[in-house]
Amino acid sequence: MDSFIREVREKIDELGSLLSELRRGKGSERREFEELIEGMIRNAHTIKGMASLAGFPKLTQAAHWLETILDMIRSGDLSVDDDLLAVVGDFIAAMDGLVRSIESFGDERGVELSHIIAKATRYLRDSTRKVGKLPSLASLSSKTYDVVVYFENSPEKIPTWLFAVVSKLQKTVSIVESDPDISDVMGGKIQPPGSIRLRVETSMNPDDIREMILSSMDGVRKVEVSAGESEKKEHSKRILLRVYLEEEAPFKAARALLVLRDIEQTSKVLSVMPAREEIKKGILLEDRFFEVLIETEDPEAVKKVILEHPGVEKVDVTINTACIPAQSKGGSFPESPPSKKPSVFGGSNRKTISVDVSLLDGLLYSMGELIAVEEWLESLVASGPNPDELVRLNEKFKASLSRLRSLITSLRVVDLREKVNGFVPYVTKLAKEMGKEVDVIVRGENVAVDRSVAGVVWEALVHILRNAVIHGIEMPEERIRAGKPPAGVIEIEIFPHPDYIEVSVRDDGRGINIEEIKKRAVERGIITPEEAKKLSRKEALMLIFKPGISTADVISERSGRGFGLNVVMESIRELHGSVHVSSEEGRGTVMTLRVPADVLLLPVYIVEVGGKKYAIPSLGIAGRVKLKAESVRKVGGIYVAVAESGIFPAVLLHEIVEKFTLPPEGDLEGLLFQLDREGREKALVLVDSVLGRRDVVVRSLRSLVPFRDSLDRNVFTGVAILGGREPVPVIDLIRLMEGSLREED
Repeated sequence: MDSFIREVREKIDELGSLLSELRRGKGSERREFEELIEGMIRNAHTIKGMASLAGFPKLTQAAHWLETILDMIRSGDLSVDDDLLAVVGDFIAAMDGLVRSIESFGDERGVELSHIIAKATRYLRDSTRKVGKLPSLASLSSKTYDVVVYFENSPEKIPTWLFAVVSKLQKTVSIVESDPDISDVMGGKIQPPGSIRLRVETSMNPDDIREMILSSMDGVRKVEVSAGESEKKEHSKRILLRVYLEEEAPFKAARALLVLRDIEQTSKVLSVMPAREEIKKGILLEDRFFEVLIETEDPEAVKKVILEHPGVEKVDVTINTACIPAQSKGGSFPESPPSKKPSVFGGSNRKTISVDVSLLDGLLYSMGELIAVEEWLESLVASGPNPDELVRLNEKFKASLSRLRSLITSLRVVDLREKVNGFVPYVTKLAKEMGKEVDVIVRGENVAVDRSVAGVVWEALVHILRNAVIHGIEMPEERIRAGKPPAGVIEIEIFPHPDYIEVSVRDDGRGINIEEIKKRAVERGIITPEEAKKLSRKEALMLIFKPGISTADVISERSGRGFGLNVVMESIRELHGSVHVSSEEGRGTVMTLRVPADVLLLPVYIVEVGGKKYAIPSLGIAGRVKLKAESVRKVGGIYVAVAESGIFPAVLLHEIVEKFTLPPEGDLEGLLFQLDREGREKALVLVDSVLGRRDVVVRSLRSLVPFRDSLDRNVFTGVAILGGREPVPVIDLIRLMEGSLREED
């Protein structure tokens, strides 16, 4: 399943990028335009094929609609305008939503296509594009044909299949009329029929018409093409014959072929179900009957010829089947049952990834090195300790382990920017639904991160970007009144650091209303009115991450309950990362996430406080400082430290982890945190001493303590084991930064 999701998402990201290029006018030259459309068609077609194989019908349907629309653009049947690009963008966003649903739940729940299909249909039905009335690209023909198209038994897919058929026909024939009306079917005004009759004018022969329709869509079960009524003999009748063979009759398929041969000698055969080639292979409907659609002057004579064959039990005859819908009793070809083929990716919770064979070779080599180290160690144990040899063994072991770690890490990494690019169509679609205009810009390098880290960042960005669109970016008229351009801007930037990855989301919207946030926090009992008055601006901004905080007045499908940013905080905390927010009313908001690129080892500083060791993740640490105890003072409930490089707000780790009432005497050491990328906001974390920096394996505290309530106010996120036997608590960076803002109660 992982492989499927990864590959489909890659194609969706490419579609989004190509659509963005179209919107920016890159396809102004004919050649560039054709290349963009061709690229989009290839991606849509690939997604359709993969989704169909995997057993995801909605994703298949969305991809097919998109592919068909793009093909009409390529053929010149549709001209590109903003409305058409919006329809294309809607299908891309819907496919992205379907993939996210498949990734989360294993199915396509929560994403409906009906409103998007209806929108596409309305676009195609306007005065210049109405389906069925588009001018034919071929010259008008003097020949008229009646074409009956039978579809598979999937009513929800029939409008899509019909759309594909009509799109293909319009290039070479002129559609005179249809029964039922094409627009009624595609517009959802009537129940999708199992078949549709089209009267067309063309110079093509019947066989070519039939082949063209059958090749346009997999959902077409069969096609009948006959001369128009003006060209038929008035006394000729269209007959559907259902021929039943006796239950005990041997060689049923062979008998069916003999019967079919005699039918062909007495009438005109229009179609056979199953096809002749399938009957030759022994396939019959329900293992005992087949159907033949014929034109004849004497149906009773044909029936008599059939009944003369030994092994034939009975023959059902239905007249004028051209006007009988496929679901009607008696005159229909049997509808194919819904496919019950399970997803090729279903039935298992296993996760898979594509692996380069050279990586497997490297793993095998590393395993051989570790086995050699093991044998070396055993020989040392047997022969007695040798200090020099132990040093060489240790170096060999570390080199082998480093190589193994590098190989394993490379198996799990994904391109973070590639995942971030997938948000662009989703954000623009959401903005358009709300009547807003938004330009989304993705900056930064292609950064390889562990796939679980990328998943957490992706989930966090879902909520951050939704908040930026819903609460941050103003309506166009409001922006114009404020002296801003009507279209808002959301910038997503990715910055790699040696120890971590930084992702920031910046919008130029209205910013965060601090007083409104404090008011909502008081209403929900998160803080008291007295506490609200004492909060600094930075403290108040951190309230947006508390559950239940929202500035929306009405709960809707888009917003209102205020749990999104709390999810962001918790997911980043699980990775031992940090979240920073800055905002200016009327100017916009910046949210910055810092996460480790690797989940195997966490870079930390080991510090000592009150004679005990603690680990502080190094994400955002700009350096170490030393200072005297008298350089630290408590001012208005917040510590302030004076160092050589400046004056900084400070966190005294003693108060957080040991609840000391007074700072220690003597020299102190500190870790200087840079909270924003520009370095405008910094804070010092003060400890007795900094013992050094190292990479450690961390066990999450939530995996060790099953009771969530006991962790809600905990200042630790996990435990690192030093030297194989010494547990060291890992400090929660988010709680640590909150400590720099105000004291714990």
